[in-house]
Amino acid sequence: MIVKQLARFVLIPAGLFLLATEAEANITMQTSSPTACEHIAGHWVGTGTVSAVIIVKINCKYHGEGEISMIDDHTFNMSMALSKESGICPDHESFQLRGTCQNGSITLKTEDADLVGSLNEQGTAADAHGTVVVRIGDKKVNANVDSMHLEKR
Repeated sequence: MIVKQLARFVLIPAGLFLLATEAEANITMQTSSPTACEHIAGHWVGTGTVSAVIIVKINCKYHGEGEISMIDDHTFNMSMALSKESGICPDHESFQLRGTCQNGSITLKTEDADLVGSLNEQGTAADAHGTVVVRIGDKKVNANVDSMHLEKR
């Protein structure tokens, strides 16, 4: 299986949570508004690019769509589906994860990605970058999430 779990990212999506790694990492998003968390529930869409060097440089672009539903005032579930738009990468991936959003800070603990980013003050758009570990055959390759942008619809 190419991808065990994706960077179940929140919004962060876009196709950026590609494959599994052995160590725990985090996905964190910050905003300057302590009330942005009140607005994250709903339907999100976005795009992202991932690159890696495996003999040659590989670039992939993904489109992602997902839902965030609040469990309580600070905890949410996120389900995400990714579709490849271009590149030599898995065609489709989906994942679910749980996160917390408190005082304008979103945190997702995952083994799949180390991403950082920002959420706008309204809690309706996010940008992130970082790294994921991609499994190609029996090899693990560090991949860069060069850009990821999500918007609430």
